[in-house]
Amino acid sequence: MSEKEMVSVHLAVKEVLGRARCLGTENVPIHAALGRVIAEDLVTTTDLPPWDNSAMDGYAVRYTDLKGASRISPAVLKIVDVQPAGRLSKKTVEAGTAIKIMTGSVLPIGADAIVKVEDTLLEGDQVKVFKPVARMEHVRPRAEEIKKGEKVLTAGMVLHPSEIGMIAVLGHPTACVYRRSTVAILATGSELIEPGSEKSPGQIFNSNSYSLAAQVSETGAIPCVLGISNDTKSDLLQCLNQGLKEDILLVSGGISLGDYDLVKQAFDEIGVQKVFWRVAMKPGQPLFFGVLREKLIFGLPGNPVSTMVTFEEFVRPALLKMMGHQVIHRPLVQACLDREVVKPLGKTAFLRAVVQEREGKLIVHPTDEQGSGMLLSMVKANGLIVIEENQEKVSAGEIVAVHLLEKPLVSLSR
Repeated sequence: MSEKEMVSVHLAVKEVLGRARCLGTENVPIHAALGRVIAEDLVTTTDLPPWDNSAMDGYAVRYTDLKGASRISPAVLKIVDVQPAGRLSKKTVEAGTAIKIMTGSVLPIGADAIVKVEDTLLEGDQVKVFKPVARMEHVRPRAEEIKKGEKVLTAGMVLHPSEIGMIAVLGHPTACVYRRSTVAILATGSELIEPGSEKSPGQIFNSNSYSLAAQVSETGAIPCVLGISNDTKSDLLQCLNQGLKEDILLVSGGISLGDYDLVKQAFDEIGVQKVFWRVAMKPGQPLFFGVLREKLIFGLPGNPVSTMVTFEEFVRPALLKMMGHQVIHRPLVQACLDREVVKPLGKTAFLRAVVQEREGKLIVHPTDEQGSGMLLSMVKANGLIVIEENQEKVSAGEIVAVHLLEKPLVSLSR
């Protein structure tokens, strides 16, 4: 492939994902497992619940003792013990007796039902019961939820609070999960300064490092911000070598054809194997992707919007795949375009857009600002309209594909 040739978006995504290898696994405390991907099936070694237990605060009884019980003619039972949760009574429920019991307690020997405390009246060591119960009423039977040997979590599942609770209820203090990717982030350009610095004419604040770090964190990966490299090869090489300690290296800026765009040369010097450079897309055409010792190397465009869009379409799916996720792409929805869009042939366009719900239908319109340096367009957007490279014009009212971003939809009423 010549330096002037561009790859399609679809081919570029395929090349990236084909080289994104799932990372190893580690055991982490369950309180630190939120959002992680479990790496092995979780099979129960016991029934859940492991015994018949009370679903109510009340009294453990023999249901036959309460036949015909009513307000007018209550059944009167002798209380032979009190059994709080976590303790098993040594007494047996025999005819005419009851054991006071709390929710979650093991059903005592001899009992076959629970009567709610609301349906009783305590008088000394006796209890009056005003209502009959059915056999096993208000009892959670053994294995009601899960049987021993049953698979409750499947490898590849993302651990949400409910899954973490399930791991805990089965008695496991840790979870085997896929490792989080580490991502080195380097901004290039002698004109860049860090936010908070005093700005001189011609200087601009470094935003790419921080938007990228936030995008990385959003995936659950770990960002490692390297700062800014000026436009000298020696400084750039030093920073790149530091970044190669991580699983992925992201470099923003310096990847185009200008006199001070030195990133590609530096990649060559450190031995990065180029997979592609330049993608048929807008924004984000000057995108470099290569590998070095199974590490993924991305040279992202320097314009803030191009940086964020190329991360969304290429880096984000790779990161998620490496961390064991099964769903690696943003949700893709179909929405009605509310205004005409014209774009150049031969490039896939990613238009920052606002997706709104109106009377059960999705309506989408591009933001007013579409320049690759206009970060406000990403601030306003909750989606990216995807218009394929073979399309030149899309009319108002046509249905278009939209990648939903991590922002809520807006509901509109007429």
